[in-house]
Amino acid sequence: MSFPQYLDLGCAGVSAACAVYVACRDAMWRKGGISKRMNDRLDQALRWFDSPEAKAVEARMNGLTARISAAEDRLQHVATREDVGRVDGRLGRLEGRLDHVADGIDRLEGYFLERGVGVRS
Repeated sequence: MSFPQYLDLGCAGVSAACAVYVACRDAMWRKGGISKRMNDRLDQALRWFDSPEAKAVEARMNGLTARISAAEDRLQHVATREDVGRVDGRLGRLEGRLDHVADGIDRLEGYFLERGVGVRS
């Protein structure tokens, strides 16, 4: 036999195995084995939603949702990096101006001290 013939034989075998699986699965479904198990699990899941454990989980989730919402509200009013950068730049410029003012005040103070202005005897 050649390779293509083996390949055809292998494909036929896989097809037959799939057909047997589908037939067995269909037979189990019709007997109610699979559908009963699925219905039982679905009922169990639905009953869990009415249990105290589910209520506790729901209450915890509601509490966490409220906390996250409150944190988001607070974070909306927090300065961004850009805001801080702008304020830092403005403070730098103001500091430069204040240095010039301080130099002027020092000169005036020196002048008044030399002249004796404001000194009480």
